[in-house]
Amino acid sequence: MLDDSKSILMSEDGWVETRINIAEDSYFFGYGREYLECLKDFFHLCGATPMIPRYSLGNWWSRFHRYTEEEIHETITSIRFNWRNKAEIQISRKNKYDIISDKRDYTFLLVGFANTEEIMMLKILAIGNSFSEDSTTYLYRMAESSGIEIKVVNLFIGGCSLERHWNNVCEDKADYDYQLNGKSTGKLVGIKEILVEDDWDIVTMQQCSGYSGILDSYYPYIINLSNYIKLNAPNAKQLIHQTWAYEIDSVHDHFSFYHNDQEEMYQALINCYDIVSKELSLDIIPFGEVIQKLRTISPFEYYIGGKSLCRDGFHMDYIYGRYALAATWFEYVVKGNILENSFIPAAVDDTEVKEEDLTIIKQCIHQLIQH
Repeated sequence: MLDDSKSILMSEDGWVETRINIAEDSYFFGYGREYLECLKDFFHLCGATPMIPRYSLGNWWSRFHRYTEEEIHETITSIRFNWRNKAEIQISRKNKYDIISDKRDYTFLLVGFANTEEIMMLKILAIGNSFSEDSTTYLYRMAESSGIEIKVVNLFIGGCSLERHWNNVCEDKADYDYQLNGKSTGKLVGIKEILVEDDWDIVTMQQCSGYSGILDSYYPYIINLSNYIKLNAPNAKQLIHQTWAYEIDSVHDHFSFYHNDQEEMYQALINCYDIVSKELSLDIIPFGEVIQKLRTISPFEYYIGGKSLCRDGFHMDYIYGRYALAATWFEYVVKGNILENSFIPAAVDDTEVKEEDLTIIKQCIHQLIQH
């Protein structure tokens, strides 16, 4: 039944007029269970209900779950990376807004993504040294080849330790080469200046390679640095940039800390990063694990005459080593599928780039990170 007694009338000339005579004006729609036919005739009689275009509603994520703060940020970051649209985020908590009746402290997370032609740029900042230079050199071009818009900044001081990073913060030193998208700009900057430069999605920290397996060298510097990042880039997700063990015949002075033993160095740095990551509740980008795994796979079995992934015993090879690190970024942080990525690094010093070797790296990294 539809009671239309109080509405205005349509005159013979197609205009509207108020009712003069008070009378009942009712419509009965009798369709049994043919609901769609009923609605169809209703709309034919009354006109279609104005609706905003469906595309304007965008994409939505909704889940009722016992979220931790870390899970909320990881969920939002993951969705932003995968859909790469600007996010309008509404987080409603029972203990803040009292909108959830469940007695357990659940969180209702509602994330909406407005459809927009402006693609969200993923912004990554590495506070590092030559090892993060190795890892970020190809990342921009790798992401670009998959249609992913990205900004990659590496703050470079060769051999810079966590202690020096923190001292630079305290003294506000502009000692870092500002490397943008894999290239040096020649501009010297300070940490605070760059932390507030942009709305970073990711900020990474790392120990210098030689001290990466010595736990005492991390403290109190990495804790101080982490807190400083929270203060100046509160929306950024912090990650630990894992370093890697030196080549078996490396002549680096710090290799002696580990009795010139690659496996000893590897186990030591893995242990240290694990302890620190748990204390700070931060995830680790597993560069060291990836490199050590590749060293057991042909053609990178250097210990039996294969290719070394290092160019000088500790820095990465310009082609395959740096490619492996960028691919680790791509899978672990950017959330891309490296198996579907078409980027091929240019030859260096007339060295041939073998696509079959890149494929081996891709398969190893994809399997290691996805499993």
